[in-house]
Parts: sequence; C-alpha cells; structure tokens
Amino acid sequence: MSGLESEPEGLPTPSAELVLIRVFVTAYLATAHTRPRKRADAFLTEASRLLESERTVALLLPIRPADQHAELSRARKQAVGLFRQLVPTFIASLPGEDG
Repeated sequence: MSGLESEPEGLPTPSAELVLIRVFVTAYLATAHTRPRKRADAFLTEASRLLESERTVALLLPIRPADQHAELSRARKQAVGLFRQLVPTFIASLPGEDG
C-alpha cells in the first residue's frame, strides 16, 4: 500500500477554518496570474465555485477516514456560512482597477 492510500495520520480536527484555508489557497493559486482587480474578483469567484463543489470532490477524493465524514460535512457547511458572512467585507476590500 502506498502512502497515498493509507489513512491520514496527525490531521487536525475538521473545521470551517481549515476548509476555508484550503479553498482560499486553491483559489489563489488558480488566479495568481491575473491583474490585481481581476485577480481579486477571480479569487472570490473561484472560492465560491470551490465551496459549491466541496461535497462532490470529497466523495470522489476523500482525505479523511469514514468516521470523520460527518464532522467534515459539518465543517463544510460552517465554512459556507462563514464565507457568506465574509464576502461583503472581501468585496469592499477589492483593489481599484490600477492596483
């Protein structure tokens, strides 16, 4: 059995914060090549898309053992709620067209 097939050890407890950190890093990497204003807008759009696809992706590529699935599902729901609360602040923080 390769290391990728074994159960993950030492992972922290699933939380909304961890879900958002992973989503934000993935969204940043997908949008880092664009200009500042477009990058910021693309980042929020990509983060929204990733949060929508979280459950489907997790079913296809689970990273946690089955006994943590309920806890992870709860963390994802909380992450979506937290993101919805934060989006207006993020949008207000978007840079101008020139920076």
